[in-house]
Amino acid sequence: MDPAVRGKSATPSVGPDVGRQLVGHRRQEILAAATRIFAEKGISNTTVRDIADEVGILSGSLYHHFESKEQIVEEVLVRSGGERQHARYREIAETIDDPTEAFAEIIRLGVASVARSPDRARIMRNDAHLFRSLPRLRFVEKMRQDNLDLWMSVVRRGQERGVFRDELDPDVICRAVSDAVLSTFRWFSPTERVAPERVGAQLVMFYLEGLRRP
Repeated sequence: MDPAVRGKSATPSVGPDVGRQLVGHRRQEILAAATRIFAEKGISNTTVRDIADEVGILSGSLYHHFESKEQIVEEVLVRSGGERQHARYREIAETIDDPTEAFAEIIRLGVASVARSPDRARIMRNDAHLFRSLPRLRFVEKMRQDNLDLWMSVVRRGQERGVFRDELDPDVICRAVSDAVLSTFRWFSPTERVAPERVGAQLVMFYLEGLRRP
């Protein structure tokens, strides 16, 4: 045996591509664990150690992937779906000219998003007070308000065209509908009999009947 290699491990070294894949996999494990714990315990009651224990790593190791708990919150609520959802709301508001169809599509998208990630919806609903009161988490409140602004732009367009009732306050209506859609995580569990599309259609029918001018 070549003396130069005597005593070296027979285990092949991990290349940079494999290393990046492992880091990415661990990062996703952390985000998945954090989402579950935030939904169960709330953000304030969750520590970095709780998340690390759930994944099976030391707390210090978690900081190799995220700078802080707040960064994890941002990844869970904004980066992991929140930005795409906002982009889709904007696309609906700006490209679907018919306000009735645009508002219906917004509701359907909201229900589908909750069904796809109920834990994320639970966090957004249950920890809403934190997003308004804690400066370091206000980026979540800004995202929520930006979404509401898009919803309200559709309602105002409907009022301007005489499609929706003038006496209704767009801010009140959109906050109420948004809260109702977000709260479907409390009672709705997708099954073969009741799909998210059916729930979305029912909410569209209910709310649009109240919005439309007689």
